[in-house]
Amino acid sequence: MRQDVSFLYTKENTGYLVTLRGDFAEMTKVDVDRHCSKYIRLEAPTDVIRQSVRKLVKQGYKLSQELELAWRALAC
Repeated sequence: MRQDVSFLYTKENTGYLVTLRGDFAEMTKVDVDRHCSKYIRLEAPTDVIRQSVRKLVKQGYKLSQELELAWRALAC
């Protein structure tokens, strides 16, 4: 049984919700204050998403230590 894992990277009021689903992943641009999607979504193999996350970190995005339940709808 596969278990999905989600991470939130934030910078000011913008963020990216990253969900790993085995060897496939998705990254959704989100509004951190309103807990909603900005309708920009990337679905790709995990390696491609990891490369994108590295670029986000270089741009100043930080991994959130907590992930509120309000993100559940977008992470599923």
